[in-house]
Amino acid sequence: MPSFEGIPFRNWRDYDYATARRALVSAMGQLCRHPLLKKEYGITPRCWVRRRIKDEDWYVWDSLRLLPTAGSRDFRKVPHLTLAIRRDDVFVRLNFPNEVKASERQMLADLGIEGLTQALRQTLAALRRELQGVSGWVPVVEVVQRHWDRGRSALPTYDARLSADLRTALPPARQSHGGGGPKYQPAWLQAAYGAFVPKPDANIRLGVGIVFPYEKCGWLAQPRSLDRFAHAWVGCRHLVDATNKNAISAARSDRGKP
Repeated sequence: MPSFEGIPFRNWRDYDYATARRALVSAMGQLCRHPLLKKEYGITPRCWVRRRIKDEDWYVWDSLRLLPTAGSRDFRKVPHLTLAIRRDDVFVRLNFPNEVKASERQMLADLGIEGLTQALRQTLAALRRELQGVSGWVPVVEVVQRHWDRGRSALPTYDARLSADLRTALPPARQSHGGGGPKYQPAWLQAAYGAFVPKPDANIRLGVGIVFPYEKCGWLAQPRSLDRFAHAWVGCRHLVDATNKNAISAARSDRGKP
């Protein structure tokens, strides 16, 4: 496994699919062995999802499976940690896939929009702690709807995508001081919640995490960026706890299985 040397893009003009793919493979090879992720989530090399990557030319992604599933290792049925190297940025997120177990979806429903808002506020506070001193990052909630015209072996068609800065869910009193920054607009989070929580006929996934734009995060070109990706995932742990009280203990107990 080649060592991870960083993600060398300065902006979308620099993006190269082959380079992004090589960087992703080396990054995931080290992240699945990262001591912080092993401590917080029970991640081991067995959690690495994709070894063979085939994506669209504007992004590549891979995931670490977070929870064990009864009789299956299908990461599409459990929450998972995803690293996506895209044309404009790197997106490090916690994914709730369309086929997530009914128990996790029900816990999101039981939280209600107020409970989810509170959980995301605590997640944002954790992200700020984990990424203290790191510049340029944007906390994001994203909902995506897709379909496949020729089966899952082909690339998907995107029907809808909603991406919102998590800080839009914070009332003005909770925002940082100053005139800049995102403005309070809870409708974005309400729309994301309303699209995902009722089990839809369409294929919809929910993601929460951090976007690192190339133009604002020059440190992405350095090997130390791996530690920051790990800390971003750890910052999302509160949301895992809020939607599955046994999530972390289950992942850790699965760690020792063959």
